[in-house]
Amino acid sequence: MYFTRKAAYGKPDEGSVAPEFLEFYWGNWLRSQIDLSAFNLDKKGGYKDAIEAVAKRMVSLAPGAQVGDSGFTARQLGGRTQLDREELQKTFNKKVPYVIDYRKSRS
Repeated sequence: MYFTRKAAYGKPDEGSVAPEFLEFYWGNWLRSQIDLSAFNLDKKGGYKDAIEAVAKRMVSLAPGAQVGDSGFTARQLGGRTQLDREELQKTFNKKVPYVIDYRKSRS
């Protein structure tokens, strides 16, 4: 969820109160939507593909659609209707290399 922030979701629109820990609602729903074992998370390209797949799935959800069994709609959880590719690229460039380095150090 951390890697999709600002690209696929963000702070909900003014006038609405964001539920606490909204990332957990998204994450719970996404576990049933994306099979992360299909991606090689030890490689930068695989990690990038996984994040992009998650972000695309998030923005494909209609704003009024409920996110899993959370009781909240995509809009209430700050879901975007379009993927912000520029923001996603910033995340890939700045943050994913740290994850890959960490994963390599643990093997």
